[in-house]
Amino acid sequence: MILSEDPNAWALEEKMVDNIFPYHQMAVDRLVAVYHADPPSIALILIGSVARGEEDRQSDLDFPLVCTDAEYTQRRTERTLG
Repeated sequence: MILSEDPNAWALEEKMVDNIFPYHQMAVDRLVAVYHADPPSIALILIGSVARGEEDRQSDLDFPLVCTDAEYTQRRTERTLG
């Protein structure tokens, strides 16, 4: 799932995940809302079993966050990467 300055771009990418459990979808929607409104955030990338369509009810969501270099440096300095 890619976030960008074009709101239609990430909406199109979001449709690539089919048959997702409702609680996974709620978490995805929440993360997209939070990070799409965060200017240093460039992308959230859904990886793992949910992205592959191999999830079960106990699967977690794996989301690396791509941010600007400046944001990465700040979070590294503050030790808030995670």
